[in-house]
Amino acid sequence: MKPLYWTRIQTLAGYPGNPNFNKYKDSIWEILEEVKPSELNEFEEKFSRQSTQDKPKLVSKSEKPGKQQVAKLLDPKRSQNLGILISSQHLEISEIEQALLNFDTDIVSLEMLKRIYGARATDEELQMIKAHIESQVDVPLDKPEQFLYDLSCIAHFEERMFCLMFQDKFNEGVSSIQSILDNMQSVCDILFTSEGVKRVLGIILALGNYMNGGNVQRGQADGFSLDILPKLKDVKSRDNASTLLHFVVSTYMQKFGQNPEAPNPLPEPGDIDKAALIKFEDVDKDLKQLRKELDACDLRAKKVIASSSKCRLQPFKDIMEGFFGKAQTTVSSTEEHLLKCRDSLYSVTKYYTYPAKNGELDPKDFFCIWSPFCNDFKAIWTREKNKIMQERLRLERVTKHKEKLSLEKVDKKPAGKLKTQSMRLAMRTKAWENDRIHDTASCTRTLTRPRKKSDKL
Repeated sequence: MKPLYWTRIQTLAGYPGNPNFNKYKDSIWEILEEVKPSELNEFEEKFSRQSTQDKPKLVSKSEKPGKQQVAKLLDPKRSQNLGILISSQHLEISEIEQALLNFDTDIVSLEMLKRIYGARATDEELQMIKAHIESQVDVPLDKPEQFLYDLSCIAHFEERMFCLMFQDKFNEGVSSIQSILDNMQSVCDILFTSEGVKRVLGIILALGNYMNGGNVQRGQADGFSLDILPKLKDVKSRDNASTLLHFVVSTYMQKFGQNPEAPNPLPEPGDIDKAALIKFEDVDKDLKQLRKELDACDLRAKKVIASSSKCRLQPFKDIMEGFFGKAQTTVSSTEEHLLKCRDSLYSVTKYYTYPAKNGELDPKDFFCIWSPFCNDFKAIWTREKNKIMQERLRLERVTKHKEKLSLEKVDKKPAGKLKTQSMRLAMRTKAWENDRIHDTASCTRTLTRPRKKSDKL
C-alpha cells in the first residue's frame, strides 16, 4: 500500500508515569475508533503500490529498520584507508580469489593485487577479528574488517600472492641486470674492435707527434695515455676560434665521414655513462639475492601444491614449475654474463694500457676518462654534420635555380620560324588542293554541256 505521511498522535492512555499523560485527555483521539470500509479490496486496488517484477518492493522510510551496529576493530586511519580502497576499486573477494586461483591478472590487475597484498591483515589484526567472531556472533564486522577476514579465508592467499608477484619482480630484476651487462659488453666491444675509434686515435697521435716534433720527451710517440682525451678541447687554436678537438673531428670528416649519414665513430656518451656506473660487486649481490628469493618462492609454491585439492591445483602447478625451470637457467646465464663482462673490461683496459688504481679495476675510473671526450666529440660532430647538410642543400638550391634560368633563356626564335614555315606549307597545300578542285569542276562542266549546231566537230 502507498504510505500516508502524517504526524502520528498517541494518547498514551493508561500510562500515568508519562509526562504527556494528560495532554490528550478528553480529546477526540481518546474516544475515536477506527471505521473500516466495507470494500477493502477496492481500496487496496486503488491505493496499492505499483509493483514490477524487475524492481523489488520499496520500503518507506518509516518502515526502515534502524542501522545495525557493527564492530570497528581496526585503527580509525587504517580502517578509513582500507574502506576507500575497497569502495573506489569496487573490490570483490570472489574476483580476487579467481585471479589468484587462475593466475589471471585480467580479472584483477597485478598492480591492484600488489596493493591488496600490502593491505592484508597483520597477525594481531587477524587474531582480534577472529576473537570477535567467536565471542560476539550477533555483532557483524565493519566492511574493512570483513574484507580482511575474507582475504584470510582464501586458500593459501599469501603464498599464491607471493608467487604471483615474485614472477613479475624476478623478470624485472633480471631484465635490469641484463640491460646493464649488455651495455657494458657493447661499449667494451666498440672500444676493442671499432675501426672508427682507431681512426680517431690515429688522428690524435699524428697531430700530437707533429705538435711535439721538437721535444725529446714527448715527440715521436707510438701511443699516448688516455688521460689526454678530455683535455683536447682545452688546446685552443691561435685565434681562439676553435680547439684541437674541432680539428680532430674535421680531419676525420674530411677523410672518412663525408657521407652525411656516416655514424659517430665513438660510443654513445649515454652508454659510456651507464657503463661507468656499474659495480660488479653490487650486480653479484643482486644475483645472489634473486637466487635466494627464487628458492624461497619455490618452497612456498611446493607448500601450495602439496596441500591444495585437485580442483585448485591447476593452473598454479604447471605455471610455477615452468617458471622455476626457466628462472634457474636465466640466473645461471646472467652469472656467466657477469663474468664475461669482467673479462671484457680487463681486456679492453689492457688493450689501452690503462693502469688499475691500487691494483683494483673499477669501471668508473676507466669510463670517466672516455665520457667527457665522447660527449664533446659528439657535440662537435653533430654541428659539423649539420653544416655539411646545410651546405649541400644550399648547393642543390643553387643548381636548381641555374637550371631553371637556363631553361627560361632558351631562344624561342627558331621555334617561331619553324612554326611559320609549317603554316606557309600548309596554306600552299590547301591552295593547291582548292585549285585542283576548281579545275576538275570546270572540266566536268565543259564535258557535260550540250552541243550547239554551230559547234564544229
